[in-house]
Amino acid sequence: MLPLHHGLALLLQLAPAPPTAARDVVSGPAAERIDSFLARLAGFDYDGSILVVQEGKVTLRKAYGYADRVTGRPYSTDAVFDIGSLAKQFTAAAVLELERREKLALDDPLGQFFPDAPPDKIDITLEQLLTHTAGLASDFPVSDPATPDYDDVDAKTAVQRVLAQPLEFAPGSSWSYSNCGFVLLAAVVQEASGRDFRDFVRETLFAPASMAHTGFWGTAPPAGTLVALGHDAFGNVVHDPAHMRPTWFDLGGGEVWSTLDDLRAWLGALESSKVLDTGRVARLFEPRTGDVSSRDGRYAYGWFVQRTSRGTTQIHHGGDYLGTGAWLRWFPDEDVLVITSTAVRHDLYPTQNVLQRQLPKLLFENGTAPEVPAFAKLDAEPPPGLEGAYTLDTGGRLVLRRIHGRLYVGAEGQDATDLLAGASGSLEKERAWCSQAGLAAIEGALRREPAALEAVLGTNPNPAFAGLVQEELEKLTREKGGLRKVTLLGTFATGYPHGSPPTTETTLLRLECSGGEIVEAIRWGGRAIAWTETVPIPLACAVPLQLASDGSWVGWRILEAQPLHVRPRELDGAPGIELECAGRTTLAKRP
Repeated sequence: MLPLHHGLALLLQLAPAPPTAARDVVSGPAAERIDSFLARLAGFDYDGSILVVQEGKVTLRKAYGYADRVTGRPYSTDAVFDIGSLAKQFTAAAVLELERREKLALDDPLGQFFPDAPPDKIDITLEQLLTHTAGLASDFPVSDPATPDYDDVDAKTAVQRVLAQPLEFAPGSSWSYSNCGFVLLAAVVQEASGRDFRDFVRETLFAPASMAHTGFWGTAPPAGTLVALGHDAFGNVVHDPAHMRPTWFDLGGGEVWSTLDDLRAWLGALESSKVLDTGRVARLFEPRTGDVSSRDGRYAYGWFVQRTSRGTTQIHHGGDYLGTGAWLRWFPDEDVLVITSTAVRHDLYPTQNVLQRQLPKLLFENGTAPEVPAFAKLDAEPPPGLEGAYTLDTGGRLVLRRIHGRLYVGAEGQDATDLLAGASGSLEKERAWCSQAGLAAIEGALRREPAALEAVLGTNPNPAFAGLVQEELEKLTREKGGLRKVTLLGTFATGYPHGSPPTTETTLLRLECSGGEIVEAIRWGGRAIAWTETVPIPLACAVPLQLASDGSWVGWRILEAQPLHVRPRELDGAPGIELECAGRTTLAKRP
């Protein structure tokens, strides 16, 4: 194994200047495998970009899908994207730079910077914050639970709110990933430098690294720069990193936008000592906590360090926000750097993980990814009359609907959901239970009869939860002109993937009101409701469709890596469709 710093030098020193914006690069067998996989995946709700550098040579630099699905603007390799938690490496580097300037030491306690810190946190060290061993909560405690992904707070308020939260464990006794810890580190940088945190990072890190297309929320990229907008799985825009208001709720742990080339330039600046010195660069990548063979590996300062199945080292970090994702993976033993971005998220599932699971096989193992279906033309116009609802013999409905120019097939009813989700046996029974219990819970809450809701709140429910759900549903339906009907859409997997397939179940219910519709999601933890929320998901288990060369419509369940086929059929003289999915063929016809 090469020393980490030496490996970085080999990776970058021979790298040519980045290609021009108009030039795609696909060079070599590994690049061709990845390109083929992503080109097809772009038809099934993947939008993003990738840069691969092998032995100092750019072998893949290409973008796929859309930067803005609503307007149809294509993604480009020069697009700016939100990097999420990749920002932690800059905060860590800023701390080490202040150490170099003798403005702080990594064993300094929090009390040195925040004398009013509570007694249980006053002795937490900067080292513990950097390595996620301080015992702090994972996510920032926002003031309004209805908006968990943003809070407009200044530095003082952010620090006070983080320090007011109870510890999850005694500092130094365990490891748990904490965005809150990096918010505190950003505040420490600001205190120790006497400069605004953003200004300090821009001047000491971004500028020396020539990262002209990297910045913070609250600032705009250079004029004419394409910005990749965050989307949900149906192409609705849910995040614009270039127009976010500045805030401290995740500053230090996120709130940064960048580009493929700027992130590569950052590693080049580390190698050349344009930022930090050689010794501190080595310390930045030195693994300190956790298990190098675990799912993520050991944590350094803003980086995970992991032993691969090939016995080599991987240094990596990912980042997610609403509808966006980014990942930087460096394999020093194999002289390979991979930087990716995505502009879509599938509900609770970070879509970038679909690619990350396949990359090692495509890069190093001469492997092949699951065979994503080929299609004749991206987002072809469906023929007149194809869109609409098709009823199953069992009563549920399959619905074909265009959303932002893309055709989807989705479900209304648990029987239809099970067909699209490929469920069978015990999983069908469990999802049927969730659907019926969820429907009873929401209908009861709407009637101000909360017993059915309280029955599925688990063993230690928040005593106010049922009342809050009831009040929220009443408010929503009142604003929409009053409730007319509740329709069960179905229960299916949507969760964060700590296994394969994803295991978190969601039940969707449509509340039909005089002035429009509301879709309420119940998030399950086993047979207990974890939380409920309103979501912009029109159908259960919706799958995008593309026109195949034989005239049928093909789909790809991106989370489970399974194909499906929809073929128009005439059934008893009426329009119908044939659905082929997970080895089952089912007919449905217009009512």
